[in-house]
Amino acid sequence: MKVKAVRYDLLVDLEKKYENEERCGYDEEPCAICGRPIKKSSKCENIRMFGGGEYFTTSDVDDYKLPNDMGWYSVGLTCFRKYKKLEKEIEVEEE
Repeated sequence: MKVKAVRYDLLVDLEKKYENEERCGYDEEPCAICGRPIKKSSKCENIRMFGGGEYFTTSDVDDYKLPNDMGWYSVGLTCFRKYKKLEKEIEVEEE
């Protein structure tokens, strides 16, 4: 099956992400890509992690078809634009 996706390591700088996550307040959650706080009332996009954390996708493929689906996460708009520029179609095996 083909899915549009981006490899996790092309988007995420873990050191910066963890540093940014520490700044999250009570009404915020970290961006899945950069870790910067996103207010729960703010506009954001959702992105799905699969492959045991190896890939991100925005695809609406059924949960049971993506290998090692890890659910949906919030992403800030700046990081979402970065994601869309890197997104390409890849082949994944259904579970």
